[in-house]
Amino acid sequence: MIRMKSWSLAALAAATLACWGSVYGAPILVGGAILTPSEPDPTGGLLVGSLVQPFVTGPGVGQFSGVLSTWVYYNDPSNPYAGIGDPNPANHGLTFVFQLHNDAVSTTSLERMTSVDFTPFRTDVSYQPGSGAVVPTSTDRASAASTLGWSFTGTPLGLGKVDPGLTTTRFVVQTDAPGYINSLANIIDGSVVQVPTFSPVPTPPSGGFPEPSSMVLLLLGACGFVQYRKNRLAR
Repeated sequence: MIRMKSWSLAALAAATLACWGSVYGAPILVGGAILTPSEPDPTGGLLVGSLVQPFVTGPGVGQFSGVLSTWVYYNDPSNPYAGIGDPNPANHGLTFVFQLHNDAVSTTSLERMTSVDFTPFRTDVSYQPGSGAVVPTSTDRASAASTLGWSFTGTPLGLGKVDPGLTTTRFVVQTDAPGYINSLANIIDGSVVQVPTFSPVPTPPSGGFPEPSSMVLLLLGACGFVQYRKNRLAR
């Protein structure tokens, strides 16, 4: 009976994710926890920040290592808080994307990750299907509001831990935060290791983020300067 009940919970979770995630992501409230829905976010926008950060715990029982990748997108069309077209930079919410890899040499599976500080911001969470092998079973937001957490619960109750050698899907947080800063995430499985990442802030960068058209002009200008230098050196 216990085995059948456990299998039913896992099946219910998978079915809920399939039905819910195919329509939309999920706003997550302070003190709440949800089954992480599937959604193909972000669907565009300008990449304004990226970080690939290795990590490792100290030697001993339960030692693990891996890589945390973080991306930040501006004007993501699928972000309900993106504010695309709004002339006020403070109304343009950013999309944060995370992906966790557990090295094959690790001696344990990874079960949880948390990130701060999301205190004053609205958040819409999902995972990107097909972007990795392990799906987060659930996403939660602490009652203190600052911390978002992702749990990778072992089967049959959950959708699986991040075993050695595996990489998670990309898990997405769409926010109404107009800026970001360097911060720390916690990777947890018995031991805890803090890993550099990005977190939201309520202030956009001075001058705002460059629009895609501005980026094209900058790239064209850079290419023109390189060609000019080549011509000068060839004389």
